[in-house]
Amino acid sequence: MSHQQDDRLGDRVTDLEVRLSFLERTIEDLDGVVRQLGDQVTAVREELKAVRADLARHVEVSGDLAEEVPPHW
Repeated sequence: MSHQQDDRLGDRVTDLEVRLSFLERTIEDLDGVVRQLGDQVTAVREELKAVRADLARHVEVSGDLAEEVPPHW
């Protein structure tokens, strides 16, 4: 292999190492984002569950509002 080919091969290896480092960092960043989104989804699900429970209790207490006549009638 000639000196010029060695240089090109070395440049290619260096370029691949730089790209690999960038991709590893990108994967780490995306992993953090996915974990945060997962935590947010869990929190939203818990809040939705609480809201549904509150709504169910409200409906039980107030009864069927569709049958009630509004006070101004």
